[in-house]
Amino acid sequence: MITLFLSGFFLLAISLDKERISLTKIVSGGIFLALAALARPHFFAVLLTLCGLSLGAVLLLRQYRIAALAFLAICMSCLAIYGAVQMAHSGTFAIMPTQGGFNLWKSNHSQANGLYLQQSLKFHYNGEHKNPSRMESEILYQQDTMLLADAASRVGQDEEAFFWSEESLALNPNRQDARRLRLLAFYNLVATGDEISTGKRWNDFKEDLESLSLDDPYLDFVRGVAYWNLNDLPAATETWLSSFTKHGWNASSSLAALLHTNASAPHKLPSFQSSSLPPNALLIYALNQSNRQPLRESIGFHFPQSKDFYLAVEQSLNRVLPIPDNQG
Repeated sequence: MITLFLSGFFLLAISLDKERISLTKIVSGGIFLALAALARPHFFAVLLTLCGLSLGAVLLLRQYRIAALAFLAICMSCLAIYGAVQMAHSGTFAIMPTQGGFNLWKSNHSQANGLYLQQSLKFHYNGEHKNPSRMESEILYQQDTMLLADAASRVGQDEEAFFWSEESLALNPNRQDARRLRLLAFYNLVATGDEISTGKRWNDFKEDLESLSLDDPYLDFVRGVAYWNLNDLPAATETWLSSFTKHGWNASSSLAALLHTNASAPHKLPSFQSSSLPPNALLIYALNQSNRQPLRESIGFHFPQSKDFYLAVEQSLNRVLPIPDNQG
């Protein structure tokens, strides 16, 4: 593009450098400058300035009148031809390279630029006053913030996961995945005693508890924990019991919560030996309490651990599921 631009300037300069003006060089220079402007709209500022000077020359400088008219004619012709192409393809006469639906497709379709990216975003038409590139950027930024939150959560960086979940919800408050990840990150921070960094309390997540509709056994467990900390003990128990009834050993965290809080556990449990899932730490702790030996033996659960393991899990559970005084 810069080559076209400089070539056009060079041809104009040498055409006016001699006593006899070269119309061929002026026309060629005009074509190069017009193509440069169509390829890079930044050059339109220079092209329009030159067209304005040419118009002034037509009116004021008789000796340059023919040359100026030739330059104006070729520049306007190039722009008009491009506008006609846009008109034929999209129904809109548009001379700017960034205008028109056809041009957007031509620049961004799957074969453009060596097939290095294929966009899959879809959004409804909102009128010509909406900038499609801006809309696309906003959606991509929402996706990026959620990807950062998910990546941080996967490597155990719960403060980062909480922060990026908040950022994602600031852009789109209706994202269920962001609400879920924020709630799970907060639970993990409470379990380690680091929730003060978020400036939040369980009361701040009431809206999440009402709006979340994802079918996720671990999310059910954390929702039950939230209800428990909001002193809605029946809702907590019902959430855990319903989750374990529906998901079985996939919801073992909910069963561990029922056992830890001495709530109403299912009357009959399936054999754990038939499950291909590894037991989680909460379930190991809950079933290895001395008063759970008959239940442990009835389901074939044999996963003893060290005293340090039980102490660490107990401290975590006491943070997330403090036993009320009337049950203590």
